[in-house]
Amino acid sequence: MEGIFGYGQDRAIERRLRDQLRHALADALTGQRLSPHDKERSEPVLGLLRQRLVEYGRDAARRADGVQLVDPEATACRLYDSLLRFGPIQPYMDDPTVEDILINGPWRIFVRRRGVKTLQEGLGFDSDEDLLLTAKRLLGDAHQLDTSHTSVGARLPGGSRIHVIIPPTSNVTVINIRRYRLRADSLDDLVEVGTLTPDVADFLAASVRAEVNLLISGPGSAGKTTLLRALYSSLTSDQERVATIEDPAELGLSDLLVDSWVMEPGEHRSIRDLIADALRMSPTRIVLGEVRSAAAWDMLSAMNTGHPGSGGTIHANNPRQALDKLAMFAAQAPERVPKAELLEMIAQTVDLVLQLHIDKRSGIRRLTHLFEVEGWTPGAGITGHNLWEMDARGGLVRTPMRPNRVLRKMELAGVACPLMSGRSPEEAA
Repeated sequence: MEGIFGYGQDRAIERRLRDQLRHALADALTGQRLSPHDKERSEPVLGLLRQRLVEYGRDAARRADGVQLVDPEATACRLYDSLLRFGPIQPYMDDPTVEDILINGPWRIFVRRRGVKTLQEGLGFDSDEDLLLTAKRLLGDAHQLDTSHTSVGARLPGGSRIHVIIPPTSNVTVINIRRYRLRADSLDDLVEVGTLTPDVADFLAASVRAEVNLLISGPGSAGKTTLLRALYSSLTSDQERVATIEDPAELGLSDLLVDSWVMEPGEHRSIRDLIADALRMSPTRIVLGEVRSAAAWDMLSAMNTGHPGSGGTIHANNPRQALDKLAMFAAQAPERVPKAELLEMIAQTVDLVLQLHIDKRSGIRRLTHLFEVEGWTPGAGITGHNLWEMDARGGLVRTPMRPNRVLRKMELAGVACPLMSGRSPEEAA
């Protein structure tokens, strides 16, 4: 790491030069606004830094105790990153293979690639104050970060998500950057990486076209947002009009669907407010980035009032837990619907629950269960069955159960069901 990031002789010299160079840059850029995302204007700044390092080298050569830089060009680039961009994490911000950057104080930087998190040994910021300055630079002027605003979330240029927590809420500055650089644009992409099998992908594509209501469940970083994006990107009809509600926005469906837009909550607009706003815009479907709190009631209501084929994600470990959490969230709404009525409404509304899992050792994300909701009965609650499930060898296999509910929707919509085109497991036996 020392050779790459300069934590050695050059790094010590950089610390001494930084304040001097910061003032020189401030003078050179008087009246100009240089964004850390503005690469087009980086060369003049790098030129100034290179010039100052040449001057440093000449001065060091004249002094008996002078120390020359090992790699002046690399030092100039690091100084540029430190003074105007994102310091030691800049190489990871530029690396398309990095999914997440997690920072717990100045000297504990973790990077996640392909689902696997590793500590970057020897890499860090000079101090928590230096890390805080980088956090503010990442957030930009639109977000206030100080002792009265100690927890801030935002979206970075390019769609990455950032959340920062600073003292006194935490003991050190903590940053979480979720990149979403490797997200899939289609169900075929998810088949290619092993998240889905081809038969499941075909069945889900047909389900979306048939306006089946979907709930995607899983733990953090399991690929819920990626699967949601891939599912709805399979819509091709120009009659579709999709409203996406997210906090923060990361799905990017508006980039893939012609008639689609994104709504984000703000200081005076909650997720519930946005769902009400979206319904006034005549969408055919509403996609909720993450189902939480009382907004679950609004999503269920939308699905039941002329917006079939809608969906969202929820944090849960299995399909039944996902349905229970959906009921718990919906119960928080001021409408105060009795639990039995809520469960019955959920059973009538949600057709499929897609359960995802991430293997922490390999980082592989897989669909482990495709659960069809059957209905609701007093005492038994919500009933259903797995159409596909993970077997003991880790493969996703189809069960003998027939997707009656989804088939009815496919028949009404005139959508052919790929699942029924071949023999069932019972017939094959």
